[in-house]
Amino acid sequence: MKLCTFFLAIALLLLPPSKGMASQLICGLAYGNQTLPALPEFKAESDRSQYYGCEYLNQPQARTGNWLPDWPEFSYWQHQSNGFPPQGNPDNKGYQLQADIPLKRLDTSTLFFHYQQTQWQQLLNTTETINYQPANGAAIELSDGQITAVELRQSEFGLALRMPYRSNHPITEVKLSKLNQQHPLQANILNQPLRTLYAAETDFWQLSIASDSYHRGLNINWQVGFGQGKVAFGDEASLQVLENEDELIAIKGRLDFFYRWRMNMRWHTYMAWQNRILHWQQVSSNDNLQLPAANQYESRLNVGILLRF
Repeated sequence: MKLCTFFLAIALLLLPPSKGMASQLICGLAYGNQTLPALPEFKAESDRSQYYGCEYLNQPQARTGNWLPDWPEFSYWQHQSNGFPPQGNPDNKGYQLQADIPLKRLDTSTLFFHYQQTQWQQLLNTTETINYQPANGAAIELSDGQITAVELRQSEFGLALRMPYRSNHPITEVKLSKLNQQHPLQANILNQPLRTLYAAETDFWQLSIASDSYHRGLNINWQVGFGQGKVAFGDEASLQVLENEDELIAIKGRLDFFYRWRMNMRWHTYMAWQNRILHWQQVSSNDNLQLPAANQYESRLNVGILLRF
């Protein structure tokens, strides 16, 4: 199997460039930082991580009336806080897997099924003594300065309509998706200790638009979206949370600067600075439930190679 993969890669590299090259393989390394949301009584030992991964992308083609018109697009990135290649057990680690399956060609646009899965662990220090209420079982006391491994699991699925990039019409994607996050968060709940850390789950329906291009030179890519959802706690039976008090609103944004240099018809190098933020907050709060405003932020600097075929 390894031998077949090797010869396939050699053949791909030696083939002459095709006139209608539409596929791109992007691989790179990155350095950046990220923050977990809704944890005001925690601070990170380190929020710096090294990333490495690859993406396979297709350029939309002007064909019509096709079901499953192209190969799926894939992306996989892994990160850890102990260098590349990894050595020992990292403090911060995680991965992100994304798949986009083209379903139907609509004139010059394509309808995609979108799926993304993220897992992310970070070591945090408590800044004061607080309680932790797991999904099942009795509460646990976390002492001031205690190091705690906090994990976020995230999945997103939905439908996206993608269009070719044009200078007079820069929007390249309209997406409707559902975002689910499972992670501990701090909250004030009636008859419970203040700022307790709870096992929780948030769900959002999101509508977003984006502009993405990867031509030679500087590309400024962006995304903005709005969402509405709810929060649920693991131990619902003992928590006095009314249904209309758990509603959330969210806004997300992305701003990327992507610069691409051409070496020849097939090979390119690139540098990118990527910034993403997801902000959510409670629609209305009272004595029954008070949640801190949450900011989930990621920024990273990428360098790598791009292969067109």
